[in-house]
Amino acid sequence: MERRLTLDATEDEIIRLFRIHMMVKNKSFRIVQENISIAQDLGFEKHKILKYGYLLHNYPDYTKTVLRDFPNLAGANMRKAMRMYPKLVMISPTNIIKIYGILKEFNIEDEAIRNQMNVFHMSPDTVKLRLEEIERSPDFRVLLGHPKVLSLIVHHNRAKSRLSFLQQLQMRCASLIVLNTDAQDTFDDYVREGKDVNRMNDVLIYLKELFDTDIGLVRKKMKCHPYYLYVPLKDMQETYDYLIAQQFQHDSIFNVMHILLYPQEKIQNALNQIRTNSEIQIKSLKQTKLLNLVLYFIEKEHHFTGNGIWRKSDNVENIISEKSIKEYTGLIHPFLDITPLLAIWNAPHVSIVTNRNSLSILEQSSF
Repeated sequence: MERRLTLDATEDEIIRLFRIHMMVKNKSFRIVQENISIAQDLGFEKHKILKYGYLLHNYPDYTKTVLRDFPNLAGANMRKAMRMYPKLVMISPTNIIKIYGILKEFNIEDEAIRNQMNVFHMSPDTVKLRLEEIERSPDFRVLLGHPKVLSLIVHHNRAKSRLSFLQQLQMRCASLIVLNTDAQDTFDDYVREGKDVNRMNDVLIYLKELFDTDIGLVRKKMKCHPYYLYVPLKDMQETYDYLIAQQFQHDSIFNVMHILLYPQEKIQNALNQIRTNSEIQIKSLKQTKLLNLVLYFIEKEHHFTGNGIWRKSDNVENIISEKSIKEYTGLIHPFLDITPLLAIWNAPHVSIVTNRNSLSILEQSSF
């Protein structure tokens, strides 16, 4: 009777509580009373304590120790986190230490941990196994720097299932929100629409982390290219890894960031053309200029519209029609800077037309 009065619960509510959370019956009145006191101190109202009945059969010392030793875990106020994720009240301090250590082992930022504090609900072994699986998956690995990456841990099976389904549909741009949204309708709408594009935020965050730079600068650079949302992040990473293997410096790649949108095989072919072209003094070119020249060789076949990003296997027709090419005559200025190259390579088959807003390269004959 005293338990009922403490929570202002009806007889039916108490019966329901005991039916769903049978372990409460096995706890002493002192333990239950202490758990009620802790829950109320954390800000849980009485009807919430009844709803989350597991709060009543918790080990009170767990909660007290966590609040004492980790009041601001990963920069998150633990009291607020417990109100948001009530099961945190039940987590042992030992598990919190283990899981936090594993997350740091995989270089997960505190911001990402703050965004997904319910990762501490899980067992340390499960967290580690799922992080290892993410590292092995090219599609997931590129999201490790994302502030919401731990949703891939908490909802791992759902994310894997959705990724597999998208791959069967040959949809290659899998954004994190699409993979992990709780709203099935959102995922269904994305599939139904069939528009295989990244979310802008995912692209910007990925490149911000890759180059350790300001997200505003990344946005300014990438928005110059009309199709920067159409390339899967794992393909960008593949191109980056290839360029690094070819001895291109990190800073040089950053200067010509759009190069990451282009397939490795096209870059390789362009480099081979440049290296075998007797008119180009390749040894005198700095890496930034060389990468710009690579873009030029790729894009000249596509009228500098940006359509050079497509792979043959994409089976995609040019999105920009010949009629609309004029709208993109200034495109080469924002994302392809070859002006310094022409001073080194005085190619007779290329002329330059400039105005205040654009620089267009007009072909007079093929290379």
